[in-house]
Parts: sequence; structure tokens; C-alpha cells
Amino acid sequence: MPAKQPRTPRPRTLRTVTGAGGQPGVYELALDPKRSTLDSAIRVAGLAEAAGFDALFVPDLLRFGAQGAIGAQEPLLYVAALSQVTRDIGLIATVSTTFHHPFNLARMFGTLDHLSNGRAAWNLVTSSIGEENYSADPLPSPPARYARAAETLEIVHALWDSWQPGALTLGPDGRAVLDRSLIKPIDHLGEYFSVAGPLNIPPLPQRRPVLIQAGQSEEGISLGARYAEIVFTSLPTLEIAREHTARIRSQAAALGRPDGLPLIFSSFHATYGATEEEAQRLVRERIDAIDYEQGRALLADMLGGTVDLSEAPLDQPLPQTLLPDIASINGRRGRVDIFSRYVRDGKTLRELIIAAQDTATGAKRARRTSWRTRSSSASEPAYWT
Repeated sequence: MPAKQPRTPRPRTLRTVTGAGGQPGVYELALDPKRSTLDSAIRVAGLAEAAGFDALFVPDLLRFGAQGAIGAQEPLLYVAALSQVTRDIGLIATVSTTFHHPFNLARMFGTLDHLSNGRAAWNLVTSSIGEENYSADPLPSPPARYARAAETLEIVHALWDSWQPGALTLGPDGRAVLDRSLIKPIDHLGEYFSVAGPLNIPPLPQRRPVLIQAGQSEEGISLGARYAEIVFTSLPTLEIAREHTARIRSQAAALGRPDGLPLIFSSFHATYGATEEEAQRLVRERIDAIDYEQGRALLADMLGGTVDLSEAPLDQPLPQTLLPDIASINGRRGRVDIFSRYVRDGKTLRELIIAAQDTATGAKRARRTSWRTRSSSASEPAYWT
């Protein structure tokens, strides 16, 4: 018999990201004089790293809402602290370009990359709320926010690249040798910012931290296709997810980016049971526990926040006349577009509320990877392998 050929291992395609929270939560820990508000996050970080998770994720909102402040801690400081109790796991901080200056962003994420020995990642958002806290009322339109984000990224990348190879070397006496001729100003003068540069911190371990983005509007898709290594999604059906992925990848390819970029990290909703029957029962119990009056308000938010659903019958389709004009929505247009499609498909109000609950509470999971750079060339930023 011919010798049995060794089986080629299939590449693993699952990559995993988890929130850096935990229980007790930040509010409970704030009341405990003997514990830090980082206490349970440190435990989560240790468990996640031991289990082979690829990154810890810290969300953020810039307003105190009905359920408190999402994240409840400043993300960059939070993951900077976690960098000192972890070794390999990636650290994703959510920070807005709408309310921060690019020179500060370049320094803060550059410092995080140094603190973590090359594990920093930036979940870039343009913010749909919080303008009242930053002297920016009214909130800029989505095109303006994404134009500012694009210019911010151009500046931040230029600052990270302002130290050219060989600018900082190790001398024969073991001391650093600085070649100032290889550190160049960027002399940026644009629509939103004027930044001379160069960056005043040493070159980063990754050269550029991993860039993550999640916008689902036309402007968000364009930004992700041009710049992101990873795109977070939370899409309700496989069909919509495939369509969204194809749009991003086709735009990225047209811009000359490598095949497979950006990586798509989709949320995954799972109900576990010892048997199929138990899992189905748990799903029914979760649906039965929904407060449909609160659900109306949540669904109205998914549709842009201006729709009155108080008198709509639960088990009848919503009239399409209730749908807002997408161009009139100043935040989260992609989500409004998805739920508008549901309405046009004839889903009942009850079905829409259930879908809104899933969208609001879905945990983000993603393809499994090691947190190291794949590229350090000047033409393409570093990203996960």
C-alpha cells in the first residue's frame, strides 16, 4: 500500500475578541474602598489571555445614557493599565476622531503601543452622540465627521511614519543614537487641521497600531475600505453580512489594497443548551422576557430616533410611511438602513423589536489570530496575522 500522506492542517479562521469588563461591574467596584474599578477587568484579561483570545475590547460612549455610561472608564487609560498585567493579548481602545486632535491621538496610541510592546489597536469611531460635551452642538453631519476622520488618519499615519528607518539606533556603547536628519516634519495643512510634526515620541513597535472601524453607512464603508485592517460588524442576516463584506472588499480592491483586507469581524449570537430542546427553550424564555414597551423605544432608536411607535400594533407590519429619509439621519445611518429594509420586507413590530434586542445586546466575536504584525512596510500598515 502506498504510504499515507500527511493531512494538511486546515487554516483556522476563527478569531476572538472579548469585552474587557466583567462582574462586579465598574459601578459596584467604585463603591468598594478595597478594590479598584479595574479589578474584574484584570480577571477577565487573565482568563481571556489564558484561553487564547486575541484581544480585549473597550467600548465607549461620550454621554451618560439610560443605562449609564457604556464602558464607564476612559478606554485608553483602561487598556494602558491592562497592558501591565498581560503579555500577548491585543488591546483595543475605542476613541473618536470627532472630538480629539490628531497630534494627541498619534501620541496616545503611540504611547500605548510602547507600553504594551506592540499590542495597541484603535477602534476608530466618529461618534453619533456627545456633541454637547465638546462645544460641538449641533453634531456635524456624517459626511463632515468622516471627512474629518479621514484627514485625522492621514495626519496620524504621517506622524507615526515621521521617524524613518535608522533614525534611532543602538550605539557601540549601548546608548541610543539619534539621527535627526531621518526625522521629518509632516507640514500638514488641510481642511480641519494644521500640523507641523514630526512626532515627538520614539518610533512605535508596530510602526502603526492596528486600525479597526465599524461604520455601516456609505461614508463609513468608504473609510473602512481605505484605511481599516479590521472592520467590526453586527449584521442581522448572512445575506446582509455577505453584501456588506462584498461592498467593503470591492472598494478596498479598487484602492489597490491587498486581497482579504480589511478582515471582517462579525458579531455572533449563540444560545447554549445541553440539548436542542433546551437551547430552543432558552431562546423562547429570552423572547418571552422582552419588555415590548421599552422595545418600542429601542426600535425607534434603531430607526433614527424620530419614529413614533407607541400606537403601532405588535403583530402587524409597520407602515412604510413611518420610515425616515436616510439623508435626514445624523448618526448610525447603516443601522437605520438595515431596519428600514426589515420594515419594507413586512416584518411585524414584534419581530422588529426582537431583532432590535439582538442588535443592541450582541457580543462581538471574531476570527482567531495571534496579535502581531504582518507587515511593517511603508506602503501598508501593520495588522493581525
